[in-house]
Amino acid sequence: MKRLLALLLATAPASAQTVTQGPAGILAASAQGTCCGGATTETNIATILIPAGALGTSGFVDLKCLWNFTNSANNKSLVVRFNTTAGAVSGGSSLSAIVQTASSVASTQVVLRNTATNAQVAYGAAASTPFGTGTSSNITPALDTTANTYINLNGITATGSETITLTHCSALIAKAP
Repeated sequence: MKRLLALLLATAPASAQTVTQGPAGILAASAQGTCCGGATTETNIATILIPAGALGTSGFVDLKCLWNFTNSANNKSLVVRFNTTAGAVSGGSSLSAIVQTASSVASTQVVLRNTATNAQVAYGAAASTPFGTGTSSNITPALDTTANTYINLNGITATGSETITLTHCSALIAKAP
């Protein structure tokens, strides 16, 4: 089985980002970005490029994120989108959209698996509980991964005075024929 092709963390608005490549098969992308101060619509915090052909027919991306946000009774939504457009805040497939209220941190995991070069599957339960059983259906995007695709890390707050910060993000990508 062939291993890793590069996974790049693309520039996102108002974010200081560092990309570090580890041994073959592992890529760790560290980012810190903040969104939503003054905005109550979905806002892109960071974008991860999955290069054309990087997944093969049955590869995967294992994405783990650590988030911080204002602790209040208001909704803060952490959204992970799989899309053909970098920085997208709509369209594509929502791989995860969890809503937080009276808490200040979250750790999330999303595993996107190719079942063909134009079909994917991801666990349908909340990304903050990535293992176990659930009543939600699996998420089944249908994007062509022989072309560049993107995982967009986005946020939405209920009020303009609150923030969501992506404290750290890491990704493992593996190509399988």
